[in-house]
Amino acid sequence: PMALDPVTVANLSKGKFSAKQIEDMEFKILTTLGWRVNVPTALSFADLFLKLLLPSELTNERRRRCIFKLIQHQIICAT
Repeated sequence: PMALDPVTVANLSKGKFSAKQIEDMEFKILTTLGWRVNVPTALSFADLFLKLLLPSELTNERRRRCIFKLIQHQIICAT
């Protein structure tokens, strides 16, 4: 999941909400949750990045798994 800026979300609402209203609601939600939200892990980010970098129609599944395993190994070694 990627973050969208409030202006983009307001545009997607076709004028129903302003960017300010989007920001106010985001703040209200985060405050209600006590700002306890989960950030993506390095591995989930790498998986998403790999899907964007190498769409399935451009590479086979075996190659994608191999690359993912290499990324996973590098993340483990880095932590």
